[in-house]
Amino acid sequence: MGTRSLSLRNTSREFMTFQTRKLRICLRSSKKVAVAVKESVNPEGLTVIQRNGKAAGQHILHLHVHVIPRYSGQSLLRMEEIPEVSKEKLDKIAKMMRQHF
Repeated sequence: MGTRSLSLRNTSREFMTFQTRKLRICLRSSKKVAVAVKESVNPEGLTVIQRNGKAAGQHILHLHVHVIPRYSGQSLLRMEEIPEVSKEKLDKIAKMMRQHF
């Protein structure tokens, strides 16, 4: 089904150096995205993840959060193993998610 990624404009690369005030905003926004994903594609669960440093799988060098819908029987793939979803399908999901904002 793909993932959703939430990013705030910032200069910090890591969770530990991000301003606490901005972290609160990021977590609040992450929750809104998670609710929208849950209501839009009805997954059985969600993975909400934030990575710090190359060894942890951080490839984009700014703080961001991933919201990944999960279904029974689905293995917990690494980010790079999650299959691409067509632009048309992403557009359809995005339209459904916008109803929750």
